[in-house]
Amino acid sequence: MGNEIYIVICNNKNIADFTGVNVSQECYKTKEQAIAFCVSRMNEEEIEKYEKALARGLISWYEFDTKNYIYTIKVLNLK
Repeated sequence: MGNEIYIVICNNKNIADFTGVNVSQECYKTKEQAIAFCVSRMNEEEIEKYEKALARGLISWYEFDTKNYIYTIKVLNLK
């Protein structure tokens, strides 16, 4: 697994075209670091909603939804 990095795609819900989609300025060495970045962008209510949906299997570990953004973690393989 040492040949993987994690990036975060940020989709602004208020912008309907491609200009609302960005990639975070940093990439992460571990899944936990990428998740921590996404969770740091959420408020307590959003975190609670995320944890409940994750526990029920309604979302995957890489999906995060906030008021204004949807964060998606992508795993890239280094060659």
